[in-house]
Amino acid sequence: MTLRVAFVNNMPSPAFEATDKQFARLLGKEAVLSRYWLAGTPRTAEVQAVAEARYRPLGHLYRCPPDLLVVTGAEPKAAELAGEAYWPELEDLLWWARSCVPVAVLSCLAAHAALWSFDSLARRRLGQKCSGVFSQRLERSDPLVAGLGQVAFPHSRWNDVPVGGLVEMGYRVAAGWDGGWTIASAERGQCLFVLFQGHPEYEPLTLLREHRRDARRYLNGEGPYPAVPVGYLDDEGEEILAQFAARATSGPPDPALMALFPFQAAARHVRARWRGASRGLAVNLLGLVHQRAAGPLYSGRSA
Repeated sequence: MTLRVAFVNNMPSPAFEATDKQFARLLGKEAVLSRYWLAGTPRTAEVQAVAEARYRPLGHLYRCPPDLLVVTGAEPKAAELAGEAYWPELEDLLWWARSCVPVAVLSCLAAHAALWSFDSLARRRLGQKCSGVFSQRLERSDPLVAGLGQVAFPHSRWNDVPVGGLVEMGYRVAAGWDGGWTIASAERGQCLFVLFQGHPEYEPLTLLREHRRDARRYLNGEGPYPAVPVGYLDDEGEEILAQFAARATSGPPDPALMALFPFQAAARHVRARWRGASRGLAVNLLGLVHQRAAGPLYSGRSA
């Protein structure tokens, strides 16, 4: 049985196409993706043209519910989730999924959006960005992580929802560590919502690209200089980035320094420890989708 997956891409311009490829690779050939976009997310004219050519408006999705709904995150712009330009459209989508979709995977900001909309669990701003690859403690009885060995997953976020609130509201935490939760799930309505606060879909160089983007923002006067992602590079790679950081912050921010950013040198020292575990997670997830799509709530749907 080939699974019908609705992929709703809410990423802004810099990561729009990369995020599409990441989730397509994570889910594999067993999943056939139909692509949709949220109209309220600001994008460049070039990316908007890509969205209009390859993606559909959400109205098409509502006419043909999928076996699996995947909603990506987006870089936070507003202090409160309800202040995001796309919030009404995103909230309507989440509530529709409760009664029409067997399983929904919500990534990063989309996960925080569901926790706020369904359970009044507010995100909190971290003192510094959580960026890196973190070894996980797994709930071995959870089918999402069944059979996985030692696991480390990437995180890249400025916000967090405390794990205690999730547990109180009945969410099951499948993976996490002392710094927070990574994967959690709960039934809401007739849908199993699987929340990714981490990024198992990331490609090996995604965190390095984000680090370079944040360094560029600093040199353009747009924020703090980013810390080196934790647990992501070997010692030599961390030293390469630390040396550039020292130079970049030794005087007034100078955008011209980005020409010297050691991307290729650092890339040779990346440790992509999560790839095997991410594929195992995807296999387990798709198995759950098969079970629920064939179950009594959804088996009578027309294809």
